[in-house]
Amino acid sequence: MLVVLAFAVLSVLSFFTKPLGWLKDFLFSAFGFLMYVMPVLIAFLFWVGLFHDITGGLVLKFAAILLILFALSGIIESGAGEGGGVLGRANKALFGKALGAVGSYIVNAFLIVIGFVMFTGFSFVERIRNERRLEEHR
Repeated sequence: MLVVLAFAVLSVLSFFTKPLGWLKDFLFSAFGFLMYVMPVLIAFLFWVGLFHDITGGLVLKFAAILLILFALSGIIESGAGEGGGVLGRANKALFGKALGAVGSYIVNAFLIVIGFVMFTGFSFVERIRNERRLEEHR
């Protein structure tokens, strides 16, 4: 877990120091403009892992974050034409050519919602059921 925290700290330092410029270049080539979000997400995963058991729940949260990053980088890459990094280019190659620009945005929006549900455990179906129960009791 300390390696994760060290990577988050080094990522932040790479934005401001020249000796760690190679790390900034790597993060930009991988994540594009989302590289500025990466240290926060990595530190958050460290925080969650520190106070919770490292089980499937943490792996699910990590997968959810990767899914959201994949979708956001695809939106950036599709909109700006660059700046989404390797993830954005992969997303654009996967969805952009098959579905076009509008279809790509729609799929990426759904991927963000799916990632949100995976990360938080929020259930839209449960929320609707609870609303119906409240209406029935009124």
